[in-house]
Amino acid sequence: MSVAKRSRADAQRLIDAALDAGINYFDTADIYGRGESERLIASLLGHRADEVTVATKAGHTHGGSLRLKELVGRVFGRRKAGHDATGEDYMPRYIERAARGCLQRLNREALQVFQLHSPPPPAAQHEAVAAHLDHLQSQGLLERWGVSCFRSHEAPELACLAGCALVQFPANLRVLDGRSELAGRLEALTVGRVGRQPYAHGRLFDAQAFPALAALFPERAALADALLRYSLFHTPTDTVLVGTGSLEHLLANVAAVERGPLAADVQAALRAAMTDQSGRCDDD
Repeated sequence: MSVAKRSRADAQRLIDAALDAGINYFDTADIYGRGESERLIASLLGHRADEVTVATKAGHTHGGSLRLKELVGRVFGRRKAGHDATGEDYMPRYIERAARGCLQRLNREALQVFQLHSPPPPAAQHEAVAAHLDHLQSQGLLERWGVSCFRSHEAPELACLAGCALVQFPANLRVLDGRSELAGRLEALTVGRVGRQPYAHGRLFDAQAFPALAALFPERAALADALLRYSLFHTPTDTVLVGTGSLEHLLANVAAVERGPLAADVQAALRAAMTDQSGRCDDD
């Protein structure tokens, strides 16, 4: 749910409607609006803050020298930073400073869920990283920590970090066929599994890239419903993050959840529609 780009009144209506519908997991990051998303979520939740879990993320930076960013890229294979980030830093000193900033903006006694934000696996696997996150947890700064993975196939590997409580990863029809080897590996994980991007950043609505999918569901609303329910009920996840642009969109998402799993023939048709499509890829 994107609240930082809306008027406060509109954002408050979205938050209240989400809470009234039983939505109890919110995801943000220190980079979203350069901290404004965290501040706004804390303010909008107000006295209802105890009804939800708020997860945040850190590791993307706003500054730093080009030389340092180039070094990180060479050593850890850095991918393009998202939002208005200019680089990445997953080392203990920065992560602790970032976590304390998140805690202050979210106005919590402890961060309920703190995640490394799309780290290259070698960066997350540095021996000092997990040890320091465990230290912050023992100090009461964090309740749980995990990793928000850039690609789905990284999740099984990073879920094995000692102390990791959950992994977040793309979970949609484009990257996860329920019969794939990756889906089996994700199903076997014993940590929390948070899916995201049920529409693959909107790519699954591209009729040129996925003509069979568009033919199966000519109406965008019907396709959105099917894709969301696929991610929610037919991928190896415990919950799925869904963005919303309006109250109408939020209520449509809630209605999709209430409709439950897709029929077996619809699942099969969706998977068949993805076969040999020009937009198909192994990961998102």
